[in-house]
Amino acid sequence: MAFYVAAPLSGNLPSTSRARRSSADHNHAALNLKPRFLIILKAQKRKNYSLHLIKSVVKKLKSNISNGDDGKTEPARVLLERLYAKTQNLDFNCLEDAEISTSLKVLKSDIEAALLALRRKEEDLHDAEKRVLIEQRKLNRTKKDLERQEDEISAASARQQQMEEELKKTKGNLASQAIQISDLKIFIEEQGKEIARSATSLSERGSEIEKLKSDVMKKNEEAAILRSEIELKDRLLQEANETLRKQEAEIEDLRKELEGKEFELAESNKLRKSKENELKIMEVELEKQTVEWLAAREEFMELTKHMDDMKETTEDFKRVTSLLAAFRSELIASQESLASSHRKLEDQALQFEKQMQELSEQRVLLMSYSENLKFAQLEVDSKANELRAAHAICEELESNLLKEREMVEHLQQGLSRERESLEQKSTETRSLQNELRDKEMQFQNSQSLLQEKESELAEARLQIQHMKSELASIQLIVQEKDSDLSDAKNKLVELSNEIVALQQLTKSKEDQLVQAMSTLQDKEEYIQIMQQELDYIRLRSLEATSVVQKIARLTDKLVISVEGEEEEALTNDTDYSAAFMKQKQLETQLEMVKELLRQKEMEFLDAQRVLTVKQEELEAVHRRWDMREKELEKMEKELFRDADGLEKLYSLAQERIGNRSVGELAIEKLQIEATQLEAEAATTALRKIADMTNQLLKDGYASSNSGTSSFVPPIGEVEKGGGSNLNKNFDVLVKTEKEVAGLFALTENLVKEAGISSFSE
Repeated sequence: MAFYVAAPLSGNLPSTSRARRSSADHNHAALNLKPRFLIILKAQKRKNYSLHLIKSVVKKLKSNISNGDDGKTEPARVLLERLYAKTQNLDFNCLEDAEISTSLKVLKSDIEAALLALRRKEEDLHDAEKRVLIEQRKLNRTKKDLERQEDEISAASARQQQMEEELKKTKGNLASQAIQISDLKIFIEEQGKEIARSATSLSERGSEIEKLKSDVMKKNEEAAILRSEIELKDRLLQEANETLRKQEAEIEDLRKELEGKEFELAESNKLRKSKENELKIMEVELEKQTVEWLAAREEFMELTKHMDDMKETTEDFKRVTSLLAAFRSELIASQESLASSHRKLEDQALQFEKQMQELSEQRVLLMSYSENLKFAQLEVDSKANELRAAHAICEELESNLLKEREMVEHLQQGLSRERESLEQKSTETRSLQNELRDKEMQFQNSQSLLQEKESELAEARLQIQHMKSELASIQLIVQEKDSDLSDAKNKLVELSNEIVALQQLTKSKEDQLVQAMSTLQDKEEYIQIMQQELDYIRLRSLEATSVVQKIARLTDKLVISVEGEEEEALTNDTDYSAAFMKQKQLETQLEMVKELLRQKEMEFLDAQRVLTVKQEELEAVHRRWDMREKELEKMEKELFRDADGLEKLYSLAQERIGNRSVGELAIEKLQIEATQLEAEAATTALRKIADMTNQLLKDGYASSNSGTSSFVPPIGEVEKGGGSNLNKNFDVLVKTEKEVAGLFALTENLVKEAGISSFSE
């Protein structure tokens, strides 16, 4: 059993864990099943083999334990060494039988302990073998990983080279894309400007077309009005033609009636003539019958006279009387018929005359109708001509309208074409913008891919170069970025300092403007003081003029009294002494008047000196104004220089600030343009103020020179004029004062208009 136990131990200890586990279980079962005395009986037979086995086990244990934990395996090692030493002692003392039992007991106990230790160590060995296998697997894995990593490193180096080449290509592509994007942006801006110009031109053309449309509408309205007027005239002409036709038909009817009436009159004339002839015949017959009746009557009278003689012929007489009575009745009837026919003839003559009058009237009416018809025909012809002219004008207008409509349609077609071109351009710009966006997205994607590739390259470099070169490059990049950031910060600080300096310059200019306004106010106060002094001098001059007038009156009175006294002295020589005394008194009064005049002359000289001093002060003010004007011109030049400096700073800021957005740059540009406009407005206002003040000062200076030259007259003129020139001179001073006040009012108005009142406040 010992051989059975040792056999698996001497087999393959570094074999698989499954064989060891089965051998260990088998050994444990064998040790538990077999009795211990068999081991003692067979110990001497197998002693050498067990020693060899123990040595091999110890060696393997040492080799395994050296790989395991040293602190945990020290007691097992001690036990095994002790066992080995005891076996050696047993080899030396194997011949001694007395000590076999004791040594076997000890050996048994030691072997049991060694077996326990071996079991424990087997477990430890199993664990160690597991660990070794795991470590071998790990080693194999690490070797495979190393090989794989070597392959990967070679592939990574190749990939790195490829990525570097791709990065160079992508950088070139990105540079070309950036150039294309900038070109596209410039092209899009140009197209936007062209679109804006075309939109403005379209709006202008649209306004022109609207004007043309309005003109066409007006002309359409005029044409409609003309058409309505022409239609009205056509209707009137038609109505006039219808009336003319009716009148012509009426005239033709009247003519026919006149012709019928003339025919009837002719027939009635013929009938009347025939009846007149018949009446004449009947009158002749009646005359004959009357003659016969008279003859028969005479015969009857003769017969009645011879009645007696002719009793025989009574029957004949009766027959003759009846014949006479019948003849008489016939004669009376014929007379009555003749009278009635005469009456009828007279009535017919009257009717004929009336008809002739009616015919003449109708002829006159026909003539007037014909004349009216002629005039109406002429008017109709003129209206027809006017209608033809109106039709021609209307046709011309319609042709012009058609031309204008064609022009409008042509313009509308041009507008539609331009709109289509604009839409095409806008679509092109949109497509370009979309392409730009796509390219920007591609650019961003390529940048992101480039960044990813750079990150992958950086990772490859980190894997290959152990983060050293990458750290150095990153540090260099960081240092460069820090230096760029520091440069950008320094530039921003410089820009802020320059902006602060510009703000200080603007504040200094505002302070200078405020100082100029304060000096203007001081000069206004000084002019008011001068005005008060001039009022005082005017009062003094008025007093002097009143005194001179009084002296002139006194001298006139004295001259009159002296002339009267001389006359009295000539008349009265007795009063010569009294006149002499009066003359002396007058001489003393004249001397006093001369002294007063000298005093007044001194006062006038003093006033003239004061005026010369004031004139010199005005000249000094004028010089100061000239100096102020020069300073204002210098300030204007400096402001223009500042504006140029602002433009240069703006260009430098545009060159320096490349990462800012377009909106911020546009806002800064608008602010700079606003400051430039404010500076230009201030300079123009100051220039206007300077020009106005210079001109008004020149006018005031000229008026003051004229006033001061005519202000101080000689004493003789004062004695003769009596102060009228002084009043004129003071009026001139008042005018100059008013002009100066107007000057200040104008300056204040100009300052308020220029918006510098806030500065002065």
